[in-house]
Amino acid sequence: MDIKGLLETNDVREEHTFSSEAETVPDTPAKHNPSKRKRSEEKPAASSNTAVMSAATKRPSASLRFEPSFLGTTKMSGLVRVIGNFLQHYLLNDTVGVMEIEAKVGNIIDPQTNKRLVLPVLSECVLNPEFAPSVNFRSDMTQSEHKHYNDFLNTAFVNAQRPGRAPMKYKHTKEIDKFFEKASHGKVRVSRNVADNTLMACIEKRRIADLFVYCPNNHFDFRISISDEIPVPLPKDESKPSFSREKDRVGYVHQDIHIDLTQTYQKNARSGTTSKRHELEVEFGNTPKLREYAESARNGSPLAWERVLNLFVENIRILLLQTA
Repeated sequence: MDIKGLLETNDVREEHTFSSEAETVPDTPAKHNPSKRKRSEEKPAASSNTAVMSAATKRPSASLRFEPSFLGTTKMSGLVRVIGNFLQHYLLNDTVGVMEIEAKVGNIIDPQTNKRLVLPVLSECVLNPEFAPSVNFRSDMTQSEHKHYNDFLNTAFVNAQRPGRAPMKYKHTKEIDKFFEKASHGKVRVSRNVADNTLMACIEKRRIADLFVYCPNNHFDFRISISDEIPVPLPKDESKPSFSREKDRVGYVHQDIHIDLTQTYQKNARSGTTSKRHELEVEFGNTPKLREYAESARNGSPLAWERVLNLFVENIRILLLQTA
């Protein structure tokens, strides 16, 4: 997807105009004698200013109601609009397998310095996809940061159970992922529950696209990734994976948005070494429904689409503000 597609405005809201109640001139004026016409009989066409004055006299001079703008509506921010255009493009044009859309918290890395990218901007911004291939992304965090997020999310979970709130759900899982090289291309991932060896998934995951969001005022940036997860048959021999990993995950769900905090222990079968990572990600939990919202937005009904986009981005922003 090129940069032009991301910047296009898919704004399908109706235009707001003032309606004039002032009397207008008939299409066909009556016959008259200019020399005898009285001044009081003249009826000039109502202008837009006349309509404004007419409306103003019918409303109180002071109102206690707060409105978000002079139109009484709000528009999506530039950041949310670009993210929405990016997601909508792939949701409506790539329907193979089960689509996964997730945002990982981490840092955009400059490969020349192997440190966090530094750009001359003062607020969050989306990287041009033409520039993005020249950067890396590091999604790891420290043990203390992981614990801080765990405590923060646990508190949020408790608060969400109060009357009047949309409740959060919580789940703690432990899984083992085994990866197998395919003869053609790619990898097959077999996931099993640690407790009883139940098969959770056997898929081939294909990365479709990434969108990098740089956040200079926060400790972390984030990367939105779109992938296809295609179910495939189990390998004939599961005893010889190219590598495996154990995932200890606590998951929180709020209004179909999943927030997962994961500790991963990855073992390389060739070298025998084990590495540990801590990751935080935010994911859409119902991609088929999200695709319906995207389709409705394209057809002129954007309300549900805009609402879920704002929910997704706002959850990420809240998490970025909670660094230890």
